[in-house]
Amino acid sequence: MYITIIVVISIFLQLLLFVQPLKILVYAPKVGHSHINFNGRIADILVKAGHDVTFLTPKLSNIAFINGTKLAKIISVEPHPYVAEKFFETSALKNMWNLDENIINAFDLFSSMSNLMIISCEHLIDQKEITQQIVKEKYDVMIAEYFTTCPIGLADHYNVSSLIVTSAMTFNDIVYPLIGLNFPSSYVPGSFMPFKEKMTYKERVINTLQYVTLKYYLENILFKKYEELFLRKTKTKFNKIKNNFGAIFVNTVPWMDFPFPITPKVHFIGGSGVPEPKNISKEWDEILSLRKKNILLSFGSVAQAFKMPVSYKKGIIEMMKEMEDITFIWKYEKKSDTLPLEIPKNVFISNWVPQNDLLNDKRITIFITHGGLNSITEAVSRGKVTLTIPLFGDQIRNAQMVERLNISKVFNKYQLSNSKLLIDAINHLLNNIDVYSKNVHKQQSLMKNRPFTAEETIIKITEFIGKHGNLPEMDLYSSKMSSFIFYNLDIILPALFIFLFFIICTIRAIIYIFKHFYLFKKKTKVE
Repeated sequence: MYITIIVVISIFLQLLLFVQPLKILVYAPKVGHSHINFNGRIADILVKAGHDVTFLTPKLSNIAFINGTKLAKIISVEPHPYVAEKFFETSALKNMWNLDENIINAFDLFSSMSNLMIISCEHLIDQKEITQQIVKEKYDVMIAEYFTTCPIGLADHYNVSSLIVTSAMTFNDIVYPLIGLNFPSSYVPGSFMPFKEKMTYKERVINTLQYVTLKYYLENILFKKYEELFLRKTKTKFNKIKNNFGAIFVNTVPWMDFPFPITPKVHFIGGSGVPEPKNISKEWDEILSLRKKNILLSFGSVAQAFKMPVSYKKGIIEMMKEMEDITFIWKYEKKSDTLPLEIPKNVFISNWVPQNDLLNDKRITIFITHGGLNSITEAVSRGKVTLTIPLFGDQIRNAQMVERLNISKVFNKYQLSNSKLLIDAINHLLNNIDVYSKNVHKQQSLMKNRPFTAEETIIKITEFIGKHGNLPEMDLYSSKMSSFIFYNLDIILPALFIFLFFIICTIRAIIYIFKHFYLFKKKTKVE
């Protein structure tokens, strides 16, 4: 009897040890809705798995962003006054409809945002009570978006030894040198580049220049600023810990994204933010039943349609009026009387739409989107063909990414005022809908039948890192090498020098022999 009780208690204690929850800190600055949603979804998945999760979310502005998480405990930090004042002016939020998508603007936006993030990072470090609260909790793992390099130093500051970094976009260019990889600019477009993998000479030049410029800025300016900040504030030598993380969660999937080199620390969790669809309401059902074809038009939660130029609104309305046999559902955040033209009978506007639920309905024919990664993933998960109109940032690359798979067509935002071009683009998709649908259904099947779900990957990898740490055994040694040695220049340059020396010696020998033979022959003739 006693032996049985002891065995049962022993097994119970072992089970308790086995399922002991991790204490996880998720760091997610409020830089945008998609970023907050992505990291919040990770937090909620881990809470459902039984872990104790805290969501640390510093504000960068007074804009009313959502919290992102529904289940985790939240620590919110008010913004630094200067950052709050400048964030809207610096970010693309102010002028995204007219923001010119060139390399100079992209770099200027990145550097301006990075400077604000440094101030915000220092502001967070200065919150002594929050620091004490976090240190006291003794977190096992910290998960943080690598929007800037702040979370690397924060993990050390908060005494969290295990770190997982995330990217709400595709694999971020700035991470390549940290994990010891060279960015393959000849066939992988940069995070904000409007190219496909097969680039022209000019495109390869631009793609390479943007990365070289970015890498120089990171290594010689940004990293040094963070090194100075953490050395001054926390006595941490940032340069020694800048690549100290155990895993990278990337918000994409390998069969949809451009193929790129990775290390074993990279894990794809695209689709983790796509919720299960619900049945649409009677109102939406009646709208979708009015005509055989239905098109959903939504530019996401940040790119508000009412802020677009008047000429764009006119172009869209004229297109809808011309295509009267199609029902258009347009996410527009103001009343119809704010539009420059009268809304046709086949158009329904709403300040909010159940996007994921509507996309799941077979009656939706085409989804017109801004190309945010979450919207694209939702469309693919629901098997919907898209017309992608990228506005700024990574949306430009995302649009090219899905067009190359023949599941979407890219449309230039500056041509929205031209209703004829917009009609032609939609008709192209409608006339080839069978081909596009076949391709997108293949992508949908790959997403549905992947070997491991995004949720499984998040849970298993987080638990693995929480138990075993950052696994420096998996770090490429190249991350510690100088560029001179990484590219074998210490081998190539001496070899090149020897080769050139040999060529020069050979040429001089030939000249010497020729001169000697010529003079000898000339002398013989004279004699």
